[in-house]
Amino acid sequence: MDVLRDIIEEKDLKVTKVKKTEEGYLVCVDYNPSSLRCKHCGSSRVWRNGRDKERKKFFGEIEGRKVYLVIRRQKYLCGDCKRTVTVMIKELPPWKRFTLSLALKMLAYLEDHSIRDCALSFSTTFYSVTRLLRDLKLGVFWDLLKELDEIRLAIDAHRFHKRKMAYLVVELNTRFPIAIIPASKKDVMRFLLSMPGWVKEKLKEVVMDMTLGLKKWVKDNFPGVKVVVDKWKGSCEGKGEVEEEREGEIEGDTGSI
Repeated sequence: MDVLRDIIEEKDLKVTKVKKTEEGYLVCVDYNPSSLRCKHCGSSRVWRNGRDKERKKFFGEIEGRKVYLVIRRQKYLCGDCKRTVTVMIKELPPWKRFTLSLALKMLAYLEDHSIRDCALSFSTTFYSVTRLLRDLKLGVFWDLLKELDEIRLAIDAHRFHKRKMAYLVVELNTRFPIAIIPASKKDVMRFLLSMPGWVKEKLKEVVMDMTLGLKKWVKDNFPGVKVVVDKWKGSCEGKGEVEEEREGEIEGDTGSI
């Protein structure tokens, strides 16, 4: 159980209790940010104000047993605008029944395997996998990014189950998958132009797959936004922060895009 505790606490979560049940392990976790400001008015005068309902997220399998994370997120009350603030935990997105790290592993697995194989390998259901892809294709989850001061987007090409290529959009600070869009330049342009105004104001960087020749277009339409061509194509799979690529970027070394 110490190994399980260490794995979970690497996600910035504090394990408070572990229960062994017939279906697997129920791991009760908590998360308290070191600093917090009201997302409505920016005030730092916030106080604890109860918790929301209990939520259970599938974390994966350890030693052949399913592991679920159980949490009741802390709610806060702003002393200035009197509005309620609920802490957003990046590892436990509110829009899925499984954790963020498991969702990213599933998306990577789908590049070479079918949806049914993915569901069997990750001990989840066919419906859960298809719903993840459907939700990412039909909508973007901008609300998950409202608490961020800066937004960094990565656009990476994927081939889901050896079918047509598509672009997976991920926010690099949180690793949140934001959307799946068709693999055409016009669709990528349309996606970027349709972003909410507050997202465009917070957007500081766009990391693109080197096959997506839009560097000059992004610079022209989003002045002040840094554009990086990720030749290692690892930004959306959580394999690195492409810091070395950004630090050593030379304008003439990124290709004639």
